[in-house]
Amino acid sequence: MLRKMRIASGVSQLDRLLGGLYIGDNVVWHDDAGSLASVFCLNFIQASTSQEKPLIYVSFDRSPRNLLEKLGPLAESEHLTILDCFTYGKGAGSEVFLNFYNEEASHLPCRIICVDEPWKG
Repeated sequence: MLRKMRIASGVSQLDRLLGGLYIGDNVVWHDDAGSLASVFCLNFIQASTSQEKPLIYVSFDRSPRNLLEKLGPLAESEHLTILDCFTYGKGAGSEVFLNFYNEEASHLPCRIICVDEPWKG
């Protein structure tokens, strides 16, 4: 029988309550305006990057530029992939959001993938 490897969520009290996370678990932090989920999310990203584990961040509510500002140094990991569902979702393909890909995206250590039709899930 294959034994699963336990990893930290980045929040010790949450790890204690859940018994930790396991490689292969899908973790979803749903962040509404005014919620405190970003604290959990940022700690999870920190724990994943410090362990050099790949991480996929799916963003529907923040432009890539805004998300990178929010993540700060955490976005400087080559193990981070951001799926941008904002630019062609809430951003409606606006030039102001598309310009990010012409100006900044290629100079980043993390990978950002623009999803052209995020509503097609």
